[in-house]
Amino acid sequence: MMRKQIYRVLITDLPQTNEFLVSEDYLADCIQQHQDSSNLTVIAHNGAIVMTVENEVISDCCNQQLKEKLETSLKDIEANIQLGTWEPLQLFKISQEVFFIETYFVYSENKEQAEKDFNDWTIFEPIEISLVV
Repeated sequence: MMRKQIYRVLITDLPQTNEFLVSEDYLADCIQQHQDSSNLTVIAHNGAIVMTVENEVISDCCNQQLKEKLETSLKDIEANIQLGTWEPLQLFKISQEVFFIETYFVYSENKEQAEKDFNDWTIFEPIEISLVV
């Protein structure tokens, strides 16, 4: 079974930067949710920059198929917003212990999916998962 692509997303709203994990399935929702952010950078598991999003425009995308998929998904999300049927993603705080306790933030639609996405991203089991309010 092929593992799901999980991305690190850096969201810059000067003067601060926030970092999240998000699966490819929810990347468009994450972009929509942070459309007011000045700069969003999507990074692959290997550390390569996949794309940047500035002022709601996807640029520097290294994968044309992914860019087209996201642009279509963003249009669908916009239509669902107009209908009142779109739900923003929830943010989950997940901690794991390797040599020390590390904390990650994962966007997903529910706690179970956040745990699955996190497990696709790492080989270490989470010790705590909680919804960030």
